[in-house]
Amino acid sequence: MDTACLHDWLRDNDRQFHRHHGGVSSATDLFSLARDYGIEGAAAHNALADAWVTAQLFQRLLPFLAASGVGTVRELVSIK
Repeated sequence: MDTACLHDWLRDNDRQFHRHHGGVSSATDLFSLARDYGIEGAAAHNALADAWVTAQLFQRLLPFLAASGVGTVRELVSIK
């Protein structure tokens, strides 16, 4: 899943999401989002670090997805 896409979808579809972390960042690259969500270890680009940061970010977004009615993998993958 593209975490930037999920973030943008939540920003556009969940009226409560903008209150999270004091507002939603306009920068949606992986490391900007990681910084906004307090994910440590997001320093340099390499495959392992990028995968770890992406997984951590996805975990931070999951509760918002559920609250927005996304409850199945099919619904998740339909987010564009």
